[in-house]
Amino acid sequence: MNTIFDLLRNLWNLLGCIGELLGYVLRFVSTFFQTRASLAARLVAAESQLGICRRRTEQKGSSRFRFTAGFRLLWVVLSKFWASWQAAAQLMQPATVKAWHTRAFKLYWRSLLSKIIPA
Repeated sequence: MNTIFDLLRNLWNLLGCIGELLGYVLRFVSTFFQTRASLAARLVAAESQLGICRRRTEQKGSSRFRFTAGFRLLWVVLSKFWASWQAAAQLMQPATVKAWHTRAFKLYWRSLLSKIIPA
C-alpha cells in the first residue's frame, strides 16, 4: 500500500517538474517576441533586486531589505519609462515605488525653488 502511495507521490512530483519546465520554456520562447528595450529593462530590474538580496544575505543580522538611494531612483525611472514595471517589482510593492516618486518630485521642486527664490 505504501509503495502505491510512493509511486503516486513520485508521479505527482514528476508532473509538477514537467509543468515547471514547460513554464520556463514558454518564458524563454516569449522573450523572442519582446523588444530589446523591454528585455534590458527586465534585466536591470532583476539584477538590481538580486543585488539587494545579495547585500541582505551578507548582512546576516538584517531582517528587512534596505533600499539604497540609487535603487530607489532606478525604480522611479523604470516606473516612468517601462510599462510593465509592476510585474517585475518583487521586493517592494508598486505603491512604495510611487511613494518614492512623489518624495523625489517634492525634493526636486523644493531644491529648484530654493535656487530661484533665495530665503
